[in-house]
Order: sequence, then structure tokens, then C-alpha cells
Amino acid sequence: MKISRWQFKGLVSLFAISVSVLLARLLLRPENKLPELQKISIFADSTELQKIPKIGHKRAKAIHNYIHYWNALPDTYALADIYNIDSATVREIIEYIEIPETLIRPITRQNLLKLSEKELESTGLLPKFIAKNLVRKKNQISSWDDINKLYGSTLQLTSTLQKYFYLPETKTITETTKKIELNSATPEELEKLPGIGKILAQRIVKYRNLLGFYYSVEQLKEVYGLPQETFLKIRNKLYIKNPGTKTNINQADAYILMKHPYISKILAYRIVKYRKKYGNFKTIDNLKNIYGINDSLFNKLKYYFSVGD
Repeated sequence: MKISRWQFKGLVSLFAISVSVLLARLLLRPENKLPELQKISIFADSTELQKIPKIGHKRAKAIHNYIHYWNALPDTYALADIYNIDSATVREIIEYIEIPETLIRPITRQNLLKLSEKELESTGLLPKFIAKNLVRKKNQISSWDDINKLYGSTLQLTSTLQKYFYLPETKTITETTKKIELNSATPEELEKLPGIGKILAQRIVKYRNLLGFYYSVEQLKEVYGLPQETFLKIRNKLYIKNPGTKTNINQADAYILMKHPYISKILAYRIVKYRKKYGNFKTIDNLKNIYGINDSLFNKLKYYFSVGD
């Protein structure tokens, strides 16, 4: 059946009108907002909170954790302190949340280093990986600057944490009589030093046992895992009083010599071989004649070995 030109124009006009109506409905359709009377309680579970525009699963869970952990809100916009929520988001969602007046009250700050990984995460203020890192390194934390240096942390996060937590005061050792003698210190005494936790204290003592004794506080730089910044904090809080007894280089066999951290297995056999070939060492300076013992190494060994009486 043929369509006349006027019929064709009519169909085109009808199609255009239909498209215009459809576009108008789409463009003028009201936003999908919750009616004012259907505000969601801030105490609701995360599933309910997800019904709020701009709030996904993670944000809803963080809000839920924050409210149920602190049971208080310093002010309405303190919701921006919650991890993954900023002030712009708070402005968009606040009209959909019902917040009782009794909830608006000051937060009681807590000791940050006393909380477990799970407790830190449940505060809603920081993600799991930072909470885990913080707990793992808490014995090395003595200032907010240390918090800011944690992997993944930021100045903004550190500033937020300061509103909710405090760090215990670090006792500084200033008087000479209160300094710690490095060769007699127990792990428990060393743990009192800033940045020294249980593991580092044990490593310091273990390395001391391998050496025999420390002849200088500077040797702590050789302790595995001891950060340079920690060493700088503690070096003036330690002193050396009682170096241990030196080992007789003319009596020690290769097995005893190689136990010392400064003497390798090869070097131990070279020392014994030299002694067998040339006789006992007359002075400790004779060690310089052995291949592999340079001035730097000799200046360390001279504190631990003697030629006897």
C-alpha cells in the first residue's frame, strides 16, 4: 500500500512528538530521593544505610561501625572523619539521615596503642591494612610523626586520629644516672627506650651475646631491623661501662673463632693456619698479616681478642 506525502509527514510528526514526550519524562523525572518522613536512623544496620544515595556497602559499614563504637558524634559534620567519607559526601547525605540530639556530644579520646587491630578497624576511622600495620609497629611509635610515616597513612588521617586518640607520654632519659648500661641491660630495660619494642630488645641482647659484649653504642647500627631514626633517638640514652673479657687468639680453635660475627669461616681457618705456620701471635697487631683482615676489621677485632699473658 502506498503512503502519500502528507501521510508520511504526519507519521514523522507523530514520531517526533512521541520522542519529545519520552525525553521530557526522562529529563523532568524527579530525583530518586527519600521522602523527608522516611529518613533512615543513623543507628540502622549497614543494609538500611545503603538505601541512602551516595552510600555504598563500604561507606555504610564504616558509618555503622563508627556510630556503634563511639556512641557519640562531636557534631554533624564529624561524619567526614569516617574513612572513605569526605565533607562533600556528608553534605549530600545528611538530609536523609535521622540523628538524635542526644548523640551530639564530645568524644572521649582513647589510648591509640592499647587497641587491637579489630578494635581499630571497628572505629570506622581507618582501613584494615593501616590498622594492621599500626598494631604491628606500635612498639616503635612514640609520636604522631611515627603514625604519619606508616604505609598508607596521610597527614589528614593522622590529624583525624588525633581528635579521637592520644599517645602515651614517652619517658625521656636525660640524667646520666638514668642512662642504661648496654652490656648489662635486660630486654625489659631496653624496651623502655623510644622505638624499642620486645623484638628489637631481644635482638640487641642476642647480638650482644654473639659479640661477647658491646665496646661502643655505635655497634647498635649492626643490629638487624633497627631503624636509623630509632638509633638516633636512643644513642644518648645508653652508655658502655663493663666491656667483657677478651678471647685468647692463641688458644681459640677455628670453631670458636667462626662463632664471632666479625669472623667468617674462611677467616677463622686462615687465623689458625697462620698460627700453626708461624707460631703464637706475639701481638694482636699480627692479625693484620692475615689476608682478609683490613684496618677497618682489625679495629673491631682488637676489642675482642688478645694474645694472652
